[in-house]
Amino acid sequence: MAAEPSICFVNTGPAMPGFFAAGAPAQVGGVELQLYHISRELQARDWAVSFVLGDYGQQTPACTPEGIRLIVGHAPHAHDGLRSFLRQGLRPLWRALDAADSAIYFQHGVGALTGLLAFYARRRGAQFAFAAACNADLLCRLPGASRLPRSQRWTAAYGLRHADLLLAQSEEQQEIVATHWGRLAPLMRNVWPGPYGVADEEQDQVVLWVGGMRPVKRPELALELAQRLPELQFTIVGGPSGRHDELFARIKAQGEAMSNVRIEGFVPFGEVDRHFREAAVLLNTSAVEGFPNAFLHAWGRHKPVVSMVDPNHLLREREFGRCGPNLEELAAALRELCADRAQRRRIGAAAAEYVQQHHAPSAVMAALETELLRLGGSARGSLTAEQSTHDE
Repeated sequence: MAAEPSICFVNTGPAMPGFFAAGAPAQVGGVELQLYHISRELQARDWAVSFVLGDYGQQTPACTPEGIRLIVGHAPHAHDGLRSFLRQGLRPLWRALDAADSAIYFQHGVGALTGLLAFYARRRGAQFAFAAACNADLLCRLPGASRLPRSQRWTAAYGLRHADLLLAQSEEQQEIVATHWGRLAPLMRNVWPGPYGVADEEQDQVVLWVGGMRPVKRPELALELAQRLPELQFTIVGGPSGRHDELFARIKAQGEAMSNVRIEGFVPFGEVDRHFREAAVLLNTSAVEGFPNAFLHAWGRHKPVVSMVDPNHLLREREFGRCGPNLEELAAALRELCADRAQRRRIGAAAAEYVQQHHAPSAVMAALETELLRLGGSARGSLTAEQSTHDE
């Protein structure tokens, strides 16, 4: 076991390699973006950081320029179901986890690997930290609420039950953990390093929708709103996600037939900010969310959010936008905000101040690192007695 504070992030989905490796699948995910930011911040704080990635044929370097070790595990797309993975994928995953040799193994977002990582950490004498990506993660054993296939629910529930640390994105998730798991979950707010500031490119009539094309994101509702509001222009950013190519193709075809809709498809993370700069309002049509990075991006750029979900009640209580249960209310909110730039600027300034205060790396990482160091216990052998006392 490594003596210095060490952590291994495990994410074998197709979006994660795109942050680190050439020839990776063209996807960007909110969970992956958070892990990217957190891993870089911990590396800058003198942690030994490793990342276990899925094998998609990408050219993966041994480490990043910052010194984060990159380890390729199994090929998720080669396994059709849990049984196939256990027969063929478990051994390369185990080898990758062994190679990381970390005190803490960290997963963000629930899945079949959750239970396996908890079991691995216990067997190895390491610690397992799990961070929820949405409310449904924490309801993984409930058939009506879980988004997981039945075959994965028991392994996910085992992982959450035996996680040494459960982290929640929101106060609502903290309540779910207390109710369904009988334990406390420290708050891990999303990290948002920027960009910030009002942009000169803002156009009063542009509504931005950003997300992976999955059923839970409900992009078809954005098109329906575009039909109801022909005076507004809708920009749809997002490519096919997971196994939902058919949904993307349908939205693309319908959107391209509408004069006030622009379908951008997949946009690399480094280029998406131009769409936030141009937009007047961010629209979210998801059925469920954890805490969307797109909200933070919009608020950092002084843009209000119009949404059907309201993480931490920031839309209603802080008035950082509008939250409505149906398309009629969303349409009215879009019409109102796009017509009033002064109101948007007032909302945006307050929202940007909130994001900088609560979601800047310095604010988030101080609390998260304290929890991780406390979790590491005797495994963090390089910590002095003075540091250990301070953390306690």
